[in-house]
Amino acid sequence: MTRIPQKDLLSLNNFLKIIYERQENYTPDRIPFRTERAYAGRGGKKLKLATSVAYRSHQSIRDNSIPEFTAEKEYKKKVAGRNLMSQRVKPVEEKWLRHWAEQVGLMMDNKEFDRKWMEQGQKGEAENNVYFDEQAQRWFKRNNLSYHTTYLEFFYRIALHNESFPEAAYALEGFVINDGELQPIISQPHIRASKGASPVDVEKLMTRMGYTKIPGTQHDYINREKGIRVEDMHDENVLMDDDGNLFVIDPVIYLDDEGKRHRITSTDPLQHEL
Repeated sequence: MTRIPQKDLLSLNNFLKIIYERQENYTPDRIPFRTERAYAGRGGKKLKLATSVAYRSHQSIRDNSIPEFTAEKEYKKKVAGRNLMSQRVKPVEEKWLRHWAEQVGLMMDNKEFDRKWMEQGQKGEAENNVYFDEQAQRWFKRNNLSYHTTYLEFFYRIALHNESFPEAAYALEGFVINDGELQPIISQPHIRASKGASPVDVEKLMTRMGYTKIPGTQHDYINREKGIRVEDMHDENVLMDDDGNLFVIDPVIYLDDEGKRHRITSTDPLQHEL
């Protein structure tokens, strides 16, 4: 192994960057610093604790069985690496999260969820089963993680949404066992809107938030400074009320691979640190 110059060892930032550049094994990602609203409000503490459990389960895999897929330039190799990571890590996450949820009383009744969901016509698409609670004025969703490689990625998506779009923040309610798998239950407030937002209004909103439209797309944006992508910002996911206020309810939001090096070499504390 090449010797690291002493002058670089003296700088923690430089040392971490050198280690990352030479590191070929997978390292769990982390959301950008200063996302205070990510874990505020209803279900915020549950989300923070669940994220910490998932993150630590990633860290528990200390062998070299998972490559760092985000460093791959070739798309097929990146996808293969991501899939390998998911196959290796997700079962460990599920085991730890289920044990934790059972210990703290966050396991919910899946039959009760099924009953309410079926009574309302089995709403939802590929990712979520959905029902509306009239008394709470909230939408409850059972997520099957089909759009996520790991539980940690899902929890980061919820946190990033809550920080970016607090007017329609998600709350982690608990977990159920559905189809033999641990699935999170999240809820979101009912938004009283009159129509879907126009592409022009959406672009103005995202520009104010530091995002630019991704070339070649209609509804996808990126904030390169934070390393966050927000996709599917069409008129079914961005609503407008009679006063012209916008509400972002169900975008696809995630961390961009290109920003991972900066995030994991940061000396800032983890947002979900206990």
